Amino acid sequence: MSSKRKQNLGLLSVFPSLFNNNQLLYFGLPLFLRPLMLVPMILSSVAGTLVGYVAIATHLIKPASLVIPNNAPNLLTAFLGSGKLSSLIVVAIVFGLTVLIYKPFIELDNAEVQNEK
Repeated sequence: MSSKRKQNLGLLSVFPSLFNNNQLLYFGLPLFLRPLMLVPMILSSVAGTLVGYVAIATHLIKPASLVIPNNAPNLLTAFLGSGKLSSLIVVAIVFGLTVLIYKPFIELDNAEVQNEK
């Protein structure tokens, strides 16, 4: 991030975000009602769903059969729900894919901020 305020907000929100509490990011960053950020939000959701569907359809992972508490760490939810270690690999793939989808849009947003200054 180009702004020091956004960097600090990102660092402060890492730990709560691991436990499915993203209010700091939602209220602190201009994410909603911006077409620039709407595109990666939709693309990452669709891509994550497709990767999960393919992983389940090819029997790489099994569907979740256990109930997991809402505040369980996001990165471990699939493993805790299915009990298979391969689900952690699928979560890592989805996470990496999401980072790759968001990266150009964040860079474009940073360039807009630099141009406004």
